[in-house]
Amino acid sequence: AFRATTHDSMRDDAASSSGPLAGCGSLAAIAEGVELQHLLPQLAGETLHSLWALQRPALLSHLRSIGVERLTERQKLATAVVKARAACTAAPQPPPPATPLAAVPPPQPPPPPPPPPPAAQPPTAAQPPPESPSDDQLAALLSSLSLDVGCALRGASFADLAALQRPELLAALKERGIARLSDRQKLASAIAKAARTAASVSTSSSTLAASSASASASA
Repeated sequence: AFRATTHDSMRDDAASSSGPLAGCGSLAAIAEGVELQHLLPQLAGETLHSLWALQRPALLSHLRSIGVERLTERQKLATAVVKARAACTAAPQPPPPATPLAAVPPPQPPPPPPPPPPAAQPPTAAQPPPESPSDDQLAALLSSLSLDVGCALRGASFADLAALQRPELLAALKERGIARLSDRQKLASAIAKAARTAASVSTSSSTLAASSASASASA
């Protein structure tokens, strides 16, 4: 008697529906169609349209909350409900218009001739990007070391780099894009050596100038 009441309530729900989903069957018919009619007592308080309003994850959770314990049965019923909604709401496609058998397409005019090729442009000399730093002392140093990192040092100054301590100099070279540690170490050593040489030459020149001035004063 309870099952009959369940069937009647589900079928009455489908029969009383209105709108675009009216006449799309009943929840009982869907459950029977996938051999889950033994779940009709758990589905007694449900309507097909209320289940259609749920997304699949929420529908699976709802079926579990009303007593559908087995995951495989929840998934099977949820799939059947979703498929029934898709089948019910799919708009029928109009048939293609009939083409008379005797209709012959008119001849197509020949395609226009291709346009003439554009006039050849005189080749322009490509401007190679500068690969050497603007600082002459740095450029000479890189040339002597055979290091292809001139682009990374574009705009750098030998005096600014020579004024840095070795850790700061290595970090500055890395920030400029010299990725290889061996290249940074080689360049940092060369800059430090050149700076020492320049300082030594400057000191010698100053000493010689002072000696000359002292000799002139004594005379």
